[in-house]
Amino acid sequence: MWSIHPFTSDAVKQWPIERFVELCTEDRAELDLRVVLVGSSPDSLKVNDNIINMINKTSLPELAALLKRAS
Repeated sequence: MWSIHPFTSDAVKQWPIERFVELCTEDRAELDLRVVLVGSSPDSLKVNDNIINMINKTSLPELAALLKRAS
């Protein structure tokens, strides 16, 4: 499992979420990994079915447990 936190507090450094989804989709297929997006966002995000969207869905202890299992 590969976890990605696609957010930053600096708007200048923020990469568009669509690019993260594109990267995850390509890497998942190439490396045969399960991809999980984590973090928090004020916006609702739509990702494809090949990516597990855990954004805004974990408490801090749950996030720690998830990251412990990730590569």
